[in-house]
Parts: sequence; C-alpha cells; structure tokens
Amino acid sequence: MDLSGIGAVLFDMDGTLVDSDAAVERAWERWASEYAVEPAAALAIAHGRPADQTIRRLLPALDDAAVAVAAARQLALQYDDLSDVTATPGAHELLSTLARSGLPWAVVTSADVRLAEARLGAAGIVPPVLVTVQDVREGKPAPEGYLRAAGLLDVPPARCLVVEDAEVGLRAGRAAGAVTAALKGLDGDVRLNDLGQLARRFEAETEKKEAAVELTLTPMTEPDLARLREPLVVGYAEDLVAHRGLTPEAARERSDEQLRELLPAGAATERALLRVGRVDDTEVGWIWVGLPASADTRQAWIYNIEVHPAHRGRGHARRMIQLIEAELAELGVPELGLNVFGTNTVAIGLYRSLGFEVRAQQMAKRIDPPS
Repeated sequence: MDLSGIGAVLFDMDGTLVDSDAAVERAWERWASEYAVEPAAALAIAHGRPADQTIRRLLPALDDAAVAVAAARQLALQYDDLSDVTATPGAHELLSTLARSGLPWAVVTSADVRLAEARLGAAGIVPPVLVTVQDVREGKPAPEGYLRAAGLLDVPPARCLVVEDAEVGLRAGRAAGAVTAALKGLDGDVRLNDLGQLARRFEAETEKKEAAVELTLTPMTEPDLARLREPLVVGYAEDLVAHRGLTPEAARERSDEQLRELLPAGAATERALLRVGRVDDTEVGWIWVGLPASADTRQAWIYNIEVHPAHRGRGHARRMIQLIEAELAELGVPELGLNVFGTNTVAIGLYRSLGFEVRAQQMAKRIDPPS
C-alpha cells in the first residue's frame, strides 16, 4: 500500500498508542463481578467500544439511566489504574517521525477525556488533537470520531490513515473513508506488526518526497498578499481568542491592527521577507520572516508559515524553512526564531528536527471577574 498520499494519521488509543490491555481487562473483570456478568463475555466484546455500547449488549434489560450509571462505574475502575500503562512498542519512534515529516496526527478514543488524558500522560504522549467519546454522538464503529478528527486537522478523510488494533475501530475508519492500518493480525489496507514498522515506512516516504520535490521560494506580490491576508487575520484572531481570552470582535480588531503595523507597505515593506512556496507552477504555501530591526539585533523572526491543506504532509514546511535560512545566511543574519504554542506537538517536533532550541517559555492563566 502506497502511503505517499497520506496527509494525517489518526490513532486509536488503547492497544494502539498506549499499552493498557491489562488495566482494561482488570476493570472489566471487576465490573463484571459487580454486575453478575461473565467476565469472558465482557472481554470478548469490550475492546475498542464505548463502555455504554458494551453494557447495552451485555445487559439489554437496563434502561438508559441504568446504563449510564453502569458505564460510569466501569470508567471509574480505570481512572487510577495506571501502574503498568506504557506507550506501545514503536509509538514514540513513530510520533517523532511524523513530527520530522510535518504530518499532523490525532487520537480518537472510546474513552472519556479524564481517562484518555490519564493514560496518554502515563505513556508520555501529548496529542495535538484528542477526540473522545464525549465529543461524539455515536462512538465506534460509527465514523463520527474519525471524521471529526480529520476536520479538526483540516485534512480530507480519504487522505487520513486510521491506525487501529480492534475490528470495531477499523470499521469506523473504513466508514469514514480513510485508509486503515491494522495491528494484532487484523485485516487493514496496511498490516502492521508494531508502530515502529509504520515509522520506518513514513521515514522512507519522507526521504523520497524530499528527493523528488523541487520547491522554490519567490517574492510575494501585492495580489498574493491581498489573497492571503484574510485567512492570516482570521487565524491570528482565533489564536487570540483561544490563548489570550479576547472576544472575537476584539481579536479581529487587534489582528487587523497588528498586520497593518508589521506590514505598513504591504508586500513591499522593508525588512520583511514575504515568500511564496511553489512546486513547478503550483503554490503550496508561504512564509513571512521579519529581518532584524537594527545592527544590534541578531535574530530574524518567522511571523507565519503556512502549507495549504491539499499539500500538507509532503515536507514543504521543512523545505521552506531551509530555503529561508539560506537566504538569511546570504544576508548575514545569524539567528532565526519563532513562536509555537505548547500544544502544537507536530510543529514543535518539526522545528526541533531542524535545530531550533527552546530559549524561553511563558505560562499564563485566565482570571475570571468577580461574580
């Protein structure tokens, strides 16, 4: 199966990214004893399904309220049982490879937020996007979770690879229209022994793409900037709402104002490198770098780098940064910096693989007004 067209990877959690099989079995066995259910019957159908779906099949006489209570009890048995929860073999290797390749990824799980964060934390994994059973109306095998994750990553489902270790999850991936990768001897478009095998395939794909693609940077024109300005303003305003607590109206005004200040002469602004990335005649993205304001300032700054959705996962962001570094070296600029939000683990991995170092960190909290 050719993986060259994959633009994002969507992981199941339990049994795929996180080895929690023993904890899951202990919880279901204890729950089964409390509810007078044969443990083997519970374990036979529980894996990969939301707890309420499993309970409805085991205890069809329960009404909705009783199912909710039973499902809450089953989850409660799992929250603090983390002693032997670890990352699965090859998980960290694969996530590092995705970061170097610039491929976005997400976790789609039948667990709730509390359990997902606890298990992923125990495994040392911080997903850039997490979709839990609380984010969907219908869990696996329905495709809603995977469709939601693809939407949040802005990648068409057909360009997503769903990685699963349970048939119920593979059914969800297929229903979403994604390519599937199956662990534990199951049947998918790709069959895997472990995640390290997938890491090596993506590493090989990245090397082939970088060798084959001739990306060039050309100066941005005024019509280019006019076309790209609106999504830039909207994107920065959304960040201000999410991370600074501004209202949408105030964020939009601030975003417009800052762009006018930073680019007073538009694409012709002095000390601004505005470049469009192209492969052949196709625009694949763009980058905006501010040059040092004076001889006393050593560092240029990446204000924005964007790869258009249809061209993501092909190494274009890496190549644009490499080309802009070469241009800065010709200008005698010795350092390049950027901001990245702490939750964007894909971007952080890419920048680290290019030699960027963390120089400073900021923390903040929102203070609610008195009631």
